[in-house]
Amino acid sequence: MAVAYSTKLASGKTAGDFDGVGQLVLEVVSREMVACALVVLHDGASAIDPLPTSLLAHEQGLSLVDLEMVNTQTAIGIKAKVQPSDSLMCKGVLILTKEEALRNILDSSVTWWAGDTRTFIALLPEDGGGSADAKEFVLKPSLRFSTHVVLAARGQVQDRWILYSTRLFTGDSRHSFERVDSWSPNRSFREGKPLFPAEKLMNLQGFNFTVAAIPYSPFVIDKGLSLPGPGRYRGFEITLLDELATAINFTYHYVRPEDGQWGRLTSSGNWTGMIGM
Repeated sequence: MAVAYSTKLASGKTAGDFDGVGQLVLEVVSREMVACALVVLHDGASAIDPLPTSLLAHEQGLSLVDLEMVNTQTAIGIKAKVQPSDSLMCKGVLILTKEEALRNILDSSVTWWAGDTRTFIALLPEDGGGSADAKEFVLKPSLRFSTHVVLAARGQVQDRWILYSTRLFTGDSRHSFERVDSWSPNRSFREGKPLFPAEKLMNLQGFNFTVAAIPYSPFVIDKGLSLPGPGRYRGFEITLLDELATAINFTYHYVRPEDGQWGRLTSSGNWTGMIGM
């Protein structure tokens, strides 16, 4: 597969046409992705003009992919194949693009962006205007269940960038939108807390999950239909589920498929049982 890579970076710039985005990206990499193999998806040469050349010397390797020279699926495929070194288990993705190109990327595939790859998006402002609504992008199906994704959009103050991310499993919501920090060339990060916290999925805030279950000894044993919720079953898998619930703070309730089946594919193309659920 032929892939077009761009190698143009500005000479030592820390602030360019996009109000310091180069300095912002460099600080994010230095703080949060220093041990990651990196891929940069960018919307043409103008998007990377402000970036400092020091990024090219990133110790774990860096690939530049020009979205104007390759189609979206090819770019996403490159992102997926970036391999960390044998001793490090970190991949980082930097996306520097304007609204339309970002929408095309995120609408192309939901599954490519799931997981714990550290993804930092700088939503570049349109010529003469501000950045689009960050919430629209962060809560897209492509990103909202990603563990580690941060989007930076230029704020009302021209040289200030506002950083947003997702909150997972809070209250009654599986995903929500939150402002995590702000950044400016002179003050750096205002709060300085981790953008990709390792403990993000270590406390699910008591969120109540639905668990489909069918008795199958010794893994799931029916303890009595009169007992509601988690008290209804016992068995190896139930013990494991209880331990997980205690460890990362979630609750759950059982739902049994109405037809009592694991699931089979019908002639109409639909699944029955738990798979259908």
